[in-house]
Amino acid sequence: MAAVTTAATGRRGQARYQQLSQMAETHLRAELEHWRELEFLSGQREHFKPGRTDETAHADDEVEA
Repeated sequence: MAAVTTAATGRRGQARYQQLSQMAETHLRAELEHWRELEFLSGQREHFKPGRTDETAHADDEVEA
């Protein structure tokens, strides 16, 4: 009887592991898509600023004292 119980517990554990693994993969894919979109939007923001040159690329990061 103990062997049957152990086998059933193992199958349930494996099923739960697979379920959690799939949930993690779904979450990580969504997270990756989110960061790619932010990276894309950030690139667009820089690209469309008029008068942007290499010398002024970080000018808006500086604060006047």
